[in-house]
Amino acid sequence: PPPPPPPPTRLAPPALAPQLLAVRWENGRAFRFSFQLPAPVNYLIEYSEDLRSRQWTPLRPAQIGSGTVEITDETPGRPRRFYRVILNP
Repeated sequence: PPPPPPPPTRLAPPALAPQLLAVRWENGRAFRFSFQLPAPVNYLIEYSEDLRSRQWTPLRPAQIGSGTVEITDETPGRPRRFYRVILNP
């Protein structure tokens, strides 16, 4: 009998994880951070004031971006916030 056909070729998706570039607190009024996106991608920035909570709130509407992205949060009076980037390729 003939040999079995080779398995189908599978391509791995490109690495889309954002890379944190810089973080800074400016004059006690604005928190800024920047990250690098390796390809054009739809992303959403969310924040939470408690990591034990499962509730995350969008900082701004979802956007499409690539390259270096800088985010500024000018919400005063917050003792702390945690941020995450959600990618939707």
